[in-house]
Amino acid sequence: MADAPQKPSVTTMEKAIVLLVAVVLDAISFIPGVNVVSAIAGFLILGSWSWFRMGRRPFWKKVKRSATLTGGITLIEAVPFISGIFPGWITFVLIRFWKP
Repeated sequence: MADAPQKPSVTTMEKAIVLLVAVVLDAISFIPGVNVVSAIAGFLILGSWSWFRMGRRPFWKKVKRSATLTGGITLIEAVPFISGIFPGWITFVLIRFWKP
C-alpha cells in the first residue's frame, strides 16, 4: 500500500533563520526612508520562501494565497509610521508557520 505524500515540515533551523530575517527586516523598517527598501526586500525574500514552502499546489492557488498576504504586508511595511508600530514581517512568518 502506497503512503500518501506528506507536507514538508518546517525544521527548527528553518524557523530560526526565517524569524531572524523577519526580525531584521522589521527592525530596519524603524528607520525613515529605509522602510520602503525593507518592504521590497521582505517581499522578495520572505515571499519567495513562502512560495516554495507551499509545495505542489495549482499555480493560481499559489498566486492567490501568496499575493494577498505578501502584498498586504508589503503595503503595510511601506507606510512609514505603521511599519514602526506593526511587526508585519514577523506576523507574516508566524502566519505561514501556523497555516502553511
